[in-house]
Amino acid sequence: MRVECSIGIKVRPFIRDQTREINELNRVYQEGAVWDINYPQPAVSIWKKSLRSGSLLDVGCGSGTNALFLANSGFCVTGIDVSMVAIQLARQRAQLASQDIQFQLMAASHIELIGRVFDSVVESAVYHMLKVQERKIYNRALSKVLRAGGRLLSISLRPHHERFDDRVWKMISQKQGKYDLTGARSERAWVSIYEKRDLPTLH
Repeated sequence: MRVECSIGIKVRPFIRDQTREINELNRVYQEGAVWDINYPQPAVSIWKKSLRSGSLLDVGCGSGTNALFLANSGFCVTGIDVSMVAIQLARQRAQLASQDIQFQLMAASHIELIGRVFDSVVESAVYHMLKVQERKIYNRALSKVLRAGGRLLSISLRPHHERFDDRVWKMISQKQGKYDLTGARSERAWVSIYEKRDLPTLH
């Protein structure tokens, strides 16, 4: 199903000073990242029904496999990633599939620069990769881009002993699952569904 949802986002990429890390990430995508599979992560397929219908932000979208699956499932998807190579691959996939998906180059900790709110957010293997100080910024940013009552699907390769702020997020579910890699391999993952409380956003 093709979803028309162009929203005309024009966002200046905001990336912290991590040139070496970004260059390495671009190289990995060019050579074939082990997490760059050709199908959506199992947790996304299983838990999509727990998300709110409508607009959806895919944080750390990579080459767009989750975003494309969600767009085919009826969501109006925007994807962001810090890797230009990943964004280029994602745009190519969307074009080949005739899907109107917005992909933007942007750091996860600055997603509020999108300047709009979404009904749902998916973040796959993002939170646990951030530095401690970035997690606080990311938490605040998420609270600004998800509407009250909206749902967040978080897939982490580490237990969420550092949970999202309870003042803003109500945990709906947390279960163990798997995170698929290339070569028929997988890692254990923790899959969490949060709902944003009807409270002021964090500042």
